[in-house]
Amino acid sequence: SSGGSYGSSSGGSSSSYQVINFTGMRKYSVPEALEVSGTEILTHKNGINFVIHFNQSVDAANLNVNSIFINGKNPESDVKIKFNRKADSVTLLISDGYISEVELKNASVRITDIQTFDGKYLEELIVK
Repeated sequence: SSGGSYGSSSGGSSSSYQVINFTGMRKYSVPEALEVSGTEILTHKNGINFVIHFNQSVDAANLNVNSIFINGKNPESDVKIKFNRKADSVTLLISDGYISEVELKNASVRITDIQTFDGKYLEELIVK
């Protein structure tokens, strides 16, 4: 057996999901395109956390600071990236002084070269 799909012929829904094992967790490939399902801005004493929620898990290995653009500029050392355990949310830890909360609310944010766990690749994803 080659691995691949689980439970594809034992009833249930008609859509087939492929199981992808990643660091002890099962990831399911989904037929939909990768989309942003929501964003949050959280302020704290050291800066701002900008949380991006996706409709599926993204590949953390392929997403780095060089992929993030705020108002067309790459923030480089002013941003750190943190993923939740499921990898369907990414938090941008933005240094105090780089951008204000009001500016971030009105900013354009995009991510380049983003990929899902099942291999779907987007050259550019407009977050907001």
